[in-house]
Amino acid sequence: MIMFLLNNNNDDNNGRRPIHWGGTMIAFGLVLLFGILMVYLVSTADFGQAPTTTVPRTPGPCAPFCPTTP
Repeated sequence: MIMFLLNNNNDDNNGRRPIHWGGTMIAFGLVLLFGILMVYLVSTADFGQAPTTTVPRTPGPCAPFCPTTP
């Protein structure tokens, strides 16, 4: 801490390593691409199960919401 206060040079880095933004952006892009690919693969997956209906069946007439039958 004392060396930091005594070392008052006016360069921009202050002894720190520069950040390489190109590599950071490539890594971020790869992580984002991997996430989008996983979402796509999971959303289009077929697990071999028949879809189950969640519409409750109620007794009685369906008017005025009856489906048209040919």
